[in-house]
Amino acid sequence: MTSLHVAVASLHVVLGHAGSSLLYRARYRRSPLVVYRAQASPHRSWSRLAGALALGWGAALVATTYWAWFAATWLGRARVDVAPALAWTLALAGLALMVVAQADMGDAFRIGQDQRDGPLALRERGLHAVCRNPIYVGSWLALAGMTGWHPSVALVGACLGVGVAMHQLVRAEERFLRARFGAAFDAYCARVRRYGVV
Repeated sequence: MTSLHVAVASLHVVLGHAGSSLLYRARYRRSPLVVYRAQASPHRSWSRLAGALALGWGAALVATTYWAWFAATWLGRARVDVAPALAWTLALAGLALMVVAQADMGDAFRIGQDQRDGPLALRERGLHAVCRNPIYVGSWLALAGMTGWHPSVALVGACLGVGVAMHQLVRAEERFLRARFGAAFDAYCARVRRYGVV
């Protein structure tokens, strides 16, 4: 593991979270961060868990890179060999997919759920015509690819945990959208798969 790996992982945070929020604010003159305004909900709870697991993943990556003792422990030692080309391809393709999908959302992009500030229409064009959740797919593929750089118990476990939390976020968002758009959302679900292939 090198500082380059840590820098690319940081790009995931900068582009996918801070950058997308700042660009949205500049373009639409409002914040997409509704998660902090919302009442307690399953979505908010799963968001916090996903965030905590992602922080744990990042801490394990930094510890593996800069702390030789941790990288040599059963928790920090790589368990399998993943071809670097495969890991980098997944990481960069996932990052690109996440960024394009966020831009594709337009003014419907939100981070969190708030009944008073939900999207006015379903997003069914672009990437959302082939996958209902391209942002989550891209984000998790990026994380999985980065995990492939050094697939230790700590990184693989945190990556899988983030995936489970993201799936629960998706389910909470589906309930929110079904309540908001009713039959139109059901028809969309019948046409487009949750994760593109499944």
